[in-house]
Amino acid sequence: MPQVTLDIPQENIALFMEIAHAMAINDKDVVVHQESPNWHLEILENRIDNYNSGRSKPTSWDDFEIEMKNED
Repeated sequence: MPQVTLDIPQENIALFMEIAHAMAINDKDVVVHQESPNWHLEILENRIDNYNSGRSKPTSWDDFEIEMKNED
């Protein structure tokens, strides 16, 4: 099933939920995420900086799984 991500103001969430109900969308299918905490944004910024400076590179899921198994 397709997924849609929307950025909406906090004060419009109730209205959005009413619209979702009118469209027969179940509450359990609507996931509301708040903004990321500052500590998480700092981690993301560090990762972006590392990538942009060449200190890190993208990894495949398979490589990530191997790395996780090796840490155990």
